[in-house]
Amino acid sequence: MSDVESSAISQPTVARKRRSPISWSLMHPRPISRETFWVAGRSEIPYYSCSPWKFYEPFVKLKSDLFLVLCNTRTDVRVISRYFVEQYGKDSWFPEFRHPSFVDIYELYHVDDEIFAISEYLDFSLEDLLRHSIRLAEPEIAFIISRVLAGIRFIWSREFNPQLISLQNVRLSQKGDVKIDHTFLLEEGEKTSADPDTLGTLMLQLMRESKETLARTGAERWSAEAINFVEATSLASPHELSNHIFIAYSSDPKTLIALCSMSNLIIDQEPRPMGGFLKMWEEPSPEKNASKTVIKEIVTREPGAKVE
Repeated sequence: MSDVESSAISQPTVARKRRSPISWSLMHPRPISRETFWVAGRSEIPYYSCSPWKFYEPFVKLKSDLFLVLCNTRTDVRVISRYFVEQYGKDSWFPEFRHPSFVDIYELYHVDDEIFAISEYLDFSLEDLLRHSIRLAEPEIAFIISRVLAGIRFIWSREFNPQLISLQNVRLSQKGDVKIDHTFLLEEGEKTSADPDTLGTLMLQLMRESKETLARTGAERWSAEAINFVEATSLASPHELSNHIFIAYSSDPKTLIALCSMSNLIIDQEPRPMGGFLKMWEEPSPEKNASKTVIKEIVTREPGAKVE
């Protein structure tokens, strides 16, 4: 065992006369959905009774307590998560499936009373975006919700155990990938894919609205389709929601990739290099910190002000 610690708000649109959530859904069939939905299936996760540190090199620890590790001759970066058997259960493990809306779990290791999961790394969560006051436009929200909905629909169709759906475990990559990280342990009272209003709650959070504010002034900022979709989430099934016009015509917005790239620069993950990578990390000297302070003051001063 190693010494590792075990876009701007969318422009107002003219609101149309609203129909009931279900009727709106059925009037607008989804053009193409089977390809995304069915490119999935059971995938057995390799399981080993040995230490993962024999095969993975500790690279960096992030503020979120995620450990990044290197493998394949240092060409791939993955996440290693640690759990205690008494916390998760020896025979529970993670659902064994692959789907475009879920983070890939590559391997599991069981050592004494600990379980280690090796999974895909995505750069940040929706929670990170909101915490740094990054606002999403409606096309971006529609794309994110469509990916989460595809995951929920898959879980429902295959009758897997409900999965956590939250701002924290819906993650994005710099390339604009959106995936649910199902390595998160479910805490009591948290929303899951089994809760009818889970998707509506998530969407309201991305819109920075509540049900009350959306009903009162939402039409000034959001389309009638977006408002109707939020209402439909508490009544319609995942299959019906996937046919809703708000989701049916969502496409990968080019702005999301740019936003994710920018967000990766803004969001401070507080990386802490580990092992042999410590020597590659140069702590800023007092002189460098002082120069950064001067530069920051110059940027924030009023035009024409002198630097003393």
